[in-house]
Amino acid sequence: MARSTGRAIASAIIALAALAYAAFHLWFATFGTLADSWRNAIHVGGAIAMFFALRGMESGRRMLPWLIIAALCAAIPVYAVVMEQALYARNDRMIPADMWVSGAVLLIVLWAAGLAGGWVLTGLGLLAAAYALWLGPYLPGGWGFRGISTYTFTYRMLWGGEGYFGFLASISATYIYLFVLLGVTLLAAGSGNFLVQASLRLGARLPGGPAQAAVMGSAAMGSVSGTSIGNVMATGSVTIPMMIRAGYRRPFAAGVEASASNIGQIAPPVMGAGAFILAAWTQTPYATVALLSILPAMLYFYSVFIGVALDARKQDWKPVEMPARIVWRDGLPFAMAMAALISLLVIGYTPVFACCGAILAALLASWVTPANRIGPRALVTIAVEAARGAAVTAIMLASANIVVGVLTMTGKGITFAALIFDAAQGNLYLMVLAVLLISLILGMGLPITASYVIVAVVVGTGFQEFGLPLLAIHLMIYWYSQDSTVTPPVALSAFAAAGIARTPPFPASLIAFRLSKGLYAIPLLFLSGDILFQNGPMAAALAFAGAVVGLTGIAMALSLRCLSGRVPVWMAVPLFLSSAATFLLERDIAVPAIAVTMGLIALVELGARRKHRVESV
Repeated sequence: MARSTGRAIASAIIALAALAYAAFHLWFATFGTLADSWRNAIHVGGAIAMFFALRGMESGRRMLPWLIIAALCAAIPVYAVVMEQALYARNDRMIPADMWVSGAVLLIVLWAAGLAGGWVLTGLGLLAAAYALWLGPYLPGGWGFRGISTYTFTYRMLWGGEGYFGFLASISATYIYLFVLLGVTLLAAGSGNFLVQASLRLGARLPGGPAQAAVMGSAAMGSVSGTSIGNVMATGSVTIPMMIRAGYRRPFAAGVEASASNIGQIAPPVMGAGAFILAAWTQTPYATVALLSILPAMLYFYSVFIGVALDARKQDWKPVEMPARIVWRDGLPFAMAMAALISLLVIGYTPVFACCGAILAALLASWVTPANRIGPRALVTIAVEAARGAAVTAIMLASANIVVGVLTMTGKGITFAALIFDAAQGNLYLMVLAVLLISLILGMGLPITASYVIVAVVVGTGFQEFGLPLLAIHLMIYWYSQDSTVTPPVALSAFAAAGIARTPPFPASLIAFRLSKGLYAIPLLFLSGDILFQNGPMAAALAFAGAVVGLTGIAMALSLRCLSGRVPVWMAVPLFLSSAATFLLERDIAVPAIAVTMGLIALVELGARRKHRVESV
């Protein structure tokens, strides 16, 4: 009895804290004013406290220790705000207590990061701190440096712009939390279910039937959720059983869902958390980043679409029962929220203010649909779920900021970029390959956002030697940071989908890897600038059309299927090579490659049709 009473009291306190956390961010995004360092300290400290508190509520009988840790973490922003004034009164001199608190925050952040996203990021943070404090003088060549004193390190971590409450915390406290809150609000208003149901009905009529319905449903959900693995878990519970009932193999069903769910990170309007960091890093308005991401996201969707259409022809599938009807009224919260978001951005308001307007529009529109009406109880659920999702991202970014801060303090970010540039011998394609491999290795143990941040800091500077636009460089790195979710041996989205499909994960990850070929080819288009409208609308249209040809050829070559039958193995090799060449930056190679690929596709289709007619006689 006492335990249940204690749990109820703890739940009430957490609910109130989550509501206060949401209110604080909404206040600051609209009409509030507060020093950035104070806001960031409240955001990060509150996120860590909420993370441990929610973990305690899920831990059963061992709830109390977690709640005590959460209460102690809630004191972090209080200390940071109060003692900052005392620091200035002492002429910017720290006392021993400040150093101990800074060290304690470092350990807490890295511990929370290990619990939230795996211990690789914890290890990287500890290695970065050890490198800055002790290991630097003992390393040879460009890797070595004289080291940083404990006083300087703890000061800059706690009070400096490179520390826990620095640049990445600003992005998390503004863009990321509010867009997470918007996504959770839309899901609570029934938008996710509406988008999935509408996509299922539309996709069932396309080549590949239920598999295409799954692709469209995952893409639609991804435009709201802004996450890959979360997208798999949200839509996969519906789409994967549907594909299995239709007769598709279990690994194929899991691979389709994993590859389609990747669009959650790259498709506007609500892209992944890394997109907001990208916008701030490149000093590009988020609205511009979202607009420029439309064509690449469409290309990725097409690459999955055509891959599924061809693969599905290998399998005997049967129609499945689709939703009897769609209640279009259920889509009103999504429509109103997107209309408010886009309108406010066009008028000239900041993305965070526009996001607040979209949240308000979704809340009001939810009252039109009685089943999804958002009342007081639903508001509490929204606040708690938003805190849960945003807390993990805030912790990941705070821990990544330790690595970034060390690279900034030591100046080794530029040094490492130069070393990689020299190793690539100034070859752009070798540099791109380095990004692909580094992001894949980091992605085996890091979330996408943390992987993007670290790769951008370490490698991004090297690409500027080629005179490429900063936005193009970061978009390329951001896209390649998604590869670990669908690339063996550790394909996180594919593994999650395989769990739902109850099938071994490795075959599912191989299928997801093949269906996600656009994830590896499309980023090359950023470097030419055409797909980003840097050379005008006509160049963008031609780049888009050429990419469609290239993606079609790659899909045919990898699946050994065309729309009319099989692709001979001896034709698949030249078809793949010419299709891959369409993405090269050299126009004198890419343009002829497009023409050759179109010719090979036509030959393959004509040959398959001729063979089909002969066999049917």
